[in-house]
Amino acid sequence: MRLVKFLLKFVFICNLCYLAGWLLRMTEQSGDLSPVFKHMVVLGYLVALPANIITSLLAIILLLARKVSWAELPGYLLILNLIILIVQILV
Repeated sequence: MRLVKFLLKFVFICNLCYLAGWLLRMTEQSGDLSPVFKHMVVLGYLVALPANIITSLLAIILLLARKVSWAELPGYLLILNLIILIVQILV
């Protein structure tokens, strides 16, 4: 259960990097990328989608199997991650 909590928090940080990278990419037109932006792109674009899918499926399966309850998990993170997953798939 602690692993699922950790993964939900980690994936949320990856999703924030995805959203920040997406916004920076849309607004900034120069070819010069700062080192921080490069790390955000790697974490956001390469790690966020697969980690989000795996973690969301794991959390949903554990909830359906009643191995964990909503009170034990940070439910708001699961819901936010699912919303961002939909955005990642559509964009």
